[in-house]
Amino acid sequence: MGKAEIRVPAGDGAVFAAPTLIGHYVRDHGYCPPAVFISGLLAFRRGTADLAEGWFTDSPTR
Repeated sequence: MGKAEIRVPAGDGAVFAAPTLIGHYVRDHGYCPPAVFISGLLAFRRGTADLAEGWFTDSPTR
């Protein structure tokens, strides 16, 4: 934890990146991410997400 990021697709085609510790920041420090980030996170469905190479930070590159 803390050495990687998660990516959350937004409805307008943008992609948000957040550190993997974002849950800790929210839970323990009262951080509130932007509403559009939260909406994208709640709408995210792993089964229908674009899981192409490069989507996740641990995916191999070229």
